[in-house]
Parts: sequence; C-alpha cells; structure tokens
Amino acid sequence: MRYSDFGPLEITNYDSFLNLCKTRFDAKLNEKILCKETLDDFEHIEILGRGTFGKVVLVKNKRSQKQRFEAMKIIEKRKVVDKKQVQNTMTEKTILQCACHPFLTTLDFVFQDNSYIYFIMPHIPGGDLYGHMRNFGKFDEAQSQFYAAQVVLAVEFLHYLNFVYRDIKLENILIDHTGYLKLTDFGFCKK
Repeated sequence: MRYSDFGPLEITNYDSFLNLCKTRFDAKLNEKILCKETLDDFEHIEILGRGTFGKVVLVKNKRSQKQRFEAMKIIEKRKVVDKKQVQNTMTEKTILQCACHPFLTTLDFVFQDNSYIYFIMPHIPGGDLYGHMRNFGKFDEAQSQFYAAQVVLAVEFLHYLNFVYRDIKLENILIDHTGYLKLTDFGFCKK
C-alpha cells in the first residue's frame, strides 16, 4: 500500500495506526523485493538532484504498463565504501522498503550493477520545501503548523521504529500531489 495515492487519511486512533504501521514494517523486513529490471529498462528524463553519494533522476519504466514517472536514486558504490557508509545505505534501503507511513517516501524496488545501486521510488511531483520557499517565500502560520505537524509525525514514526532521523532539512522534505509532505533521504538514520 502506498499512502501517496490516497491523500488525507481518517485516523481515529493514532496509537492503533502506529501499531499497524509497525506491524507492516516488521512483516516487510524479511521480504525480498524481486526485480527483473535493469538500467536499460528506464528512460532517463532529467536529473532531479545531486547528493554526496550520487544523484536522483526522473525516469519512466519502459517495461511497465503504468505510464508513471518514478525517481531513480543512483548511489555510487565506491563512494559508499570509501566513506564507510555501507551500513547507512542498508538502513536507508530497509526504511524505504519497509516503512508504510503517509509522510515517508517508499521504495518500489532496488537493483544494482558493478558500480551503482539503484533505488526506484515513486516520483513526488511537488518538489522540495527548499525550492517551494525559494520560489514562493515564507509560509503563513497555518501553513507552517500544517507542515511542521507532518514532519513531527514522520519523525515520531521513525522513533517508534527505533530509528533516529539525522538529516532534517528543507531539501529532504518533498510535497506530494495532494499537498502533503513526504520525508525522504534516510541515509543518515541510525538504529
């Protein structure tokens, strides 16, 4: 289930909701993501961003029946090993693959070749908060409260799973097609 497809949720008991999300997380921990795709199966549209270990590219899966855009995070293995970030990359994959929360990005599948690891995730079309604030200016108080609450709920859920999110910045907070936030980039999370 991907919450990004639904918009606002009616949650009557938040503790029960957290427990349900954790149960889904635990169930997915040992699940293998079967992936037959290779880099050749994707049409590269444009670069969405760059980071320390690679870049994120807007892509379309040529083999998929669904004509939707996806985000491909391309991670350079050499840089990950050189900077001793193998465990952090594994933690990021685990969170993306297993977390089922309306304010977190998810992983559709992952594959690798000799040089790179490729995370395929849903494309979040609204951009990040940094770009939004640069283009439109500051938020009013109601908007600030609306977005701050979503960030707090996302971080609270990660804490509930015993992860510490250590990279909160505007560039790591995306806006989905419904106007809600998605926290992304879990490479610096610690268990």
